Formats: sequence, C-alpha cells, structure tokens
Amino acid sequence: MKWITWAMVLALCSLQYQIWIHQGGGLRLQYAKMQAQADAIKQQNETLRLQNAVLRAEVNDLQNGFEALSEIARTEMHYIEEGETFYTLRPQ
Repeated sequence: MKWITWAMVLALCSLQYQIWIHQGGGLRLQYAKMQAQADAIKQQNETLRLQNAVLRAEVNDLQNGFEALSEIARTEMHYIEEGETFYTLRPQ
C-alpha cells in the first residue's frame, strides 16, 4: 500500500512539472498568448471607438447644420452655387 502512495505522489509531481515548468510552462505561455490577444483586441476597440466618434460628429453636423451639407456637396459632388464662378488652375 505504501508503494501505491509513492507512485501516486510521483505521478502527481510529474504532471505538475509538465504543466508548470516543462517547455517554459504551458500555462504561462498560454496566458501570455491570451494577454497579447486581449491587448490587440483592446487596441482595435479603441480605434473603432475613435471612428465611431468621428461618424457621430459628422451625423450631428449633417442633422443640425447647412454648412456640413454644403461642404460635402462642394467637395464630393463638385457643387457650385448660383452666382459663383468655377476656376481650374493648371500648373505651367
């Protein structure tokens, strides 16, 4: 019966060695990989939050002001208001 106890202790120590120490510690490597993934996702979320803030500001400008609509019409659709003259400058 005594040898069974020692065999169990030896097996337990062997398993613990493989989990914690062998090849740099399996759980430590897994934790480091998951931490790196979490950091990358946090960075991606921050980028998306900034993009959302820009889009919210643009929506707010479009809903509340005529200047934003006029600016978009001029830059994206080359809109010219009545009474304005359009000039094209060419390099020499």
